[in-house]
Amino acid sequence: MEQKTNILVVKDDVYVNDMLRGLLGRKGFSVQVSTSGSSALEMLGHESFDLVLLDLLLPDIDGFKLMDHIHRHKPDTRIIIMTNYASVESTIKAFRKGAKDFISNPYAHQELLTIINNTVAQKLAEIEKKRIEEELRRFSYSDGLTGIANRRFFEETFNQEWRRAARSSKSLSLIIGDIDYFKAYNDTYGHLQGDECLKQVAQALKSILKRPGDMVARYGGEEFMALLPDTPEKDAARIAEAKRVAVESLKIEHSQSPINATLTISLGVATTIPDKDTASKFLVAACDDALYRAKTDGRNRVKVSTLEHTKPTNDELTNHSGQ
Repeated sequence: MEQKTNILVVKDDVYVNDMLRGLLGRKGFSVQVSTSGSSALEMLGHESFDLVLLDLLLPDIDGFKLMDHIHRHKPDTRIIIMTNYASVESTIKAFRKGAKDFISNPYAHQELLTIINNTVAQKLAEIEKKRIEEELRRFSYSDGLTGIANRRFFEETFNQEWRRAARSSKSLSLIIGDIDYFKAYNDTYGHLQGDECLKQVAQALKSILKRPGDMVARYGGEEFMALLPDTPEKDAARIAEAKRVAVESLKIEHSQSPINATLTISLGVATTIPDKDTASKFLVAACDDALYRAKTDGRNRVKVSTLEHTKPTNDELTNHSGQ
């Protein structure tokens, strides 16, 4: 069922309030009225309104001050000014303070209804636009195959968490996981089954993370990243092992794997306490080194970085990569 538009009329005129309540109620709006600014403030504190029809001349509070309150505390509420005493100055001031329209007495009922319908339609259009933008943003940050975060979102979040950890001097942990012998799996079972495999692995890895700030992303191909803010090394290693077990527990057949009858994953873990002079690439390199050792030591295991935390600066990393 479509929800009614909720309107608050704030006007020091009982006759006009009753007339508006009847007129707008017959048109399907939900209408409440207030004859003072103080009672309007109380009502706004307990309920959300889509639209406020506001008289600038109230017995206790200046209408412009009430507008300021609404914009501070109820920014999604639209305001239409209704007044008996309009001036060029008050009209300009009202629009500058965010009024969506301005109507002065005498006014025709159809004129008022048209203004209200247009204002409500504009609000609904803005809500729909925001919904579409959010959906597009979510889509651009999600991996199209697995539904978890993609590399772009991971890298943006990683940089944000790196700066946050540097400010708070808290640990930041990273896990890199790579499915063992995935090319052989694709060659044996086909790419469609390979895609299904990636979906299952992604959800298994995601299921291990319980905190809102933790995230897992598909970094590319069969490689996955997990970002764990404020997580010490021993806890990160424990989480990585839980991820390894979760993938193995899927019991996805992998007849061409030389190490196991079912699909497995190798994982590398690295932890550091960032500072503003440290390059974030250091943590990725350390984690990648741990993953390399997990593979060379037999795969289907977790290895923790043993690189010394020399924390090269961004300049040092840039110079090194250019050699």
